[in-house]
Amino acid sequence: MTWFKNKTFYLFVVLLTHVSLLDLFFVTNKGPVFLVDKNLEMKTIVTHFIIIFVSVGFYILLNAGMNRYRKTNTKVSDFTWVIWSVVLILGIGFILI
Repeated sequence: MTWFKNKTFYLFVVLLTHVSLLDLFFVTNKGPVFLVDKNLEMKTIVTHFIIIFVSVGFYILLNAGMNRYRKTNTKVSDFTWVIWSVVLILGIGFILI
């Protein structure tokens, strides 16, 4: 099957496993606490799939943009890189505050 050769499929599987395992348990001073009942609720499953589909969609969008950029002969100026680096730093700072 060709979808096993697709990187997007692997990203979906890895993200599904990662998000599900992260939400399955947490560790306290007394040891791990498993949240199996909470993890099997419909609200939790829908939230997991929303997170995964947004992440995979972002990956697909970036790949399409990179493929389009590679086909053109345009170059990104240093000033553009500096501006977007400042925007990225400000965004990270906003999220951390």
